[in-house]
Amino acid sequence: MLFKLLRKLKWIDLYGHQPKLLYNGVESKQTLLGAIFTILSVGILLLYAGFLAQDIANQKSTIKSIISYGDFRNKSLQVSKDSYEWAVAIETPLYWETQNETQNIYQYLSLYVLGNDPVKNEDIKLIPCQDYRFFNETLSKISIYVTDCDQAFLDEFYTGSYCEEDEEKLDEVIQNSYLKFIYSSRYFDVEEFNQNPIKTFIESKSFYINKSNLRINTFSLFLNVAQGSNSILHESLDQFRYEYIQSTVESYTNIDREEGDNYIEARITLQNTININDRKTYNLLQLLSATGGLIGMLTNLVRVTIRPFQQFSLDKSIIRRRYLIDKNSDVGNSENMNNTQNSDIKMNPPLIERSMQLETLIHLLRQKQRFKLQIEAFQTCEKENHRIIRCLVLIQMLKGLKNNQEKAVFLKTQKTYPLLSRKFDHTLNKGGSQQ
Repeated sequence: MLFKLLRKLKWIDLYGHQPKLLYNGVESKQTLLGAIFTILSVGILLLYAGFLAQDIANQKSTIKSIISYGDFRNKSLQVSKDSYEWAVAIETPLYWETQNETQNIYQYLSLYVLGNDPVKNEDIKLIPCQDYRFFNETLSKISIYVTDCDQAFLDEFYTGSYCEEDEEKLDEVIQNSYLKFIYSSRYFDVEEFNQNPIKTFIESKSFYINKSNLRINTFSLFLNVAQGSNSILHESLDQFRYEYIQSTVESYTNIDREEGDNYIEARITLQNTININDRKTYNLLQLLSATGGLIGMLTNLVRVTIRPFQQFSLDKSIIRRRYLIDKNSDVGNSENMNNTQNSDIKMNPPLIERSMQLETLIHLLRQKQRFKLQIEAFQTCEKENHRIIRCLVLIQMLKGLKNNQEKAVFLKTQKTYPLLSRKFDHTLNKGGSQQ
């Protein structure tokens, strides 16, 4: 009882030793079909690796964009003329040649810039620009207003000038003037690898003044981050990171204007949206990783596809080269072998040795329970004009079988080899009568 239990316990062994059998001194049976698939696999692999190498040589890259949100109350964001440049002016009518104390646009219109921060509002005078025109990091919004003439402004900057009171002349100048807003915007040049990839371009917007409408124009500033690697060896080498300001036109709005209202409002707002652009250049490590994955995929796919053909070729080769002997003997001569079987066995040691080889084959087929493959193997040999093995050897083999199930292996070939089956039936009857 204990031995039976221990024998069943072996079934759960996960670390059993797998035996290795050699075929003609090598571990695998190599076939022409396998060689063809090997050439195809290597060709596909080299072609794929060539395309990847070409992408590396051409500095191809992948771009991944991530949108996040930042709280600028706890993080300083310095917006200066180095990161964002803008200018605003009221363009005079074309027939004006020059502006001076006696004739200038500020006699008709006024231009104000108001900076808003969480604590206070403060006017920005239109004087030569300082380095940090946005009050460092505290400013979140700038508004530009075009409104009626301001005598106080004229007294400070254009002494001796006075606001125009002639309505006809005032209407004519306003209708022929417009607000010009020039600003810079930066972008990430994904194809630049040698120099700074952050490039700058200048845009200009013009807004004509209308006494009946108030034009509201909103410009948004976004903080962008460009990061990545330019290395062709590994993405952890030659890394870079740049922060830059990008501006876009958010909206244009026209509303009815009442007397005393502004003519134009241009708003510049700082958004808390952060765009992160990550650029990774194709590198050699990715090439090795991609080709290694392709090798594994192709190997498994081809192995599963041609495994039945490889197994059939192996079994066919074993039967043809090791167990089908004496192919030139005539089938008719097997009738006379029943009478001389004992003497032939004693006098023909090679025959006995090959009989033992046949026992090994039957044992192998019995373990695998592959009757169909056995029949196909015999049919293949018949097509190649191989003769059936001497009946004497088969009779000895049949006597060595222990039960009817094992004998049924041979009887499966009755339809293909009636002569062989008749010999088996005759031997069984004879063996039973002798017993």
